[in-house]
Amino acid sequence: MRIHVAVLSLVAWMAVSEARADWELAVHGGPTFPFYEQSFSFDPGPIGGTGGAVISQEGLYHLDGRGGISLGAALAFHPRAVAGLELRLDTADVDVRTGGVRYRVRVGLPPPIGSLTTDVAFTEGVGDLERLRPFSLNLRLRSPGAWRVLASGGVSYLPAFRFAVRQPIEARLGGGGPQFEIAEILVPAEALPDQEGDGRWGMNGGVGIQRRIGSRLQLQADGRYFRFQRQTLYWGEPQGTGALTPVQDDLVREITARLDPVRFNPTFFQATVGVALSF
Repeated sequence: MRIHVAVLSLVAWMAVSEARADWELAVHGGPTFPFYEQSFSFDPGPIGGTGGAVISQEGLYHLDGRGGISLGAALAFHPRAVAGLELRLDTADVDVRTGGVRYRVRVGLPPPIGSLTTDVAFTEGVGDLERLRPFSLNLRLRSPGAWRVLASGGVSYLPAFRFAVRQPIEARLGGGGPQFEIAEILVPAEALPDQEGDGRWGMNGGVGIQRRIGSRLQLQADGRYFRFQRQTLYWGEPQGTGALTPVQDDLVREITARLDPVRFNPTFFQATVGVALSF
């Protein structure tokens, strides 16, 4: 008898759940706030093939993340009014600025000339980062009423992405006088999760509010945090434009050839607004 009651109760609960079940499709957009900044020092030492040029470094080469625009969509299924599952795709644009380092190159020449000094500076450049496109599967909770409070969180997956630095190069002779931009190099990089601790998986969590403006339409606002496993960017072969002297060209090639892989955790927060349609 008790088993029959339990089965009947389960069937009744499922019937009520099915009666209350609904789907919700939402689109959203807003600013992104990345949590990424890295500075590192590089001492290339003597450059081969330039007569024993000596290089000294001033400053640190840095990569600083800045916020762009986030766009996305979400599909939620609620078997119960207050609880459901959410599948979402977010696309985050992160701007990266580079630069902040100067190299002084001193080349020894026969007497009576002595030596020739030239400065090569990596001024502020731009990192061309592909949009991050995390997919997420979340547990979603919402309150009843015309005004709803939303909360969702779960696992996220970040597909492979590429990155390239467009780095202007300025130079001057003699360590003084005016400095001119003489070239620009493009250094590509790609995140490949083949190192221990690297990977594509992460997590996300967010809260928001929703306001009903029609029988099926809602306005909504959401704040969401994403964090993923460590990523390692591996640098590729640089390509350059401009007029470099042989010493300057060797310097740039030595620097880019010896750049260590960049390790970082893609972590960002986004604040979005959008509309949702229930059906």
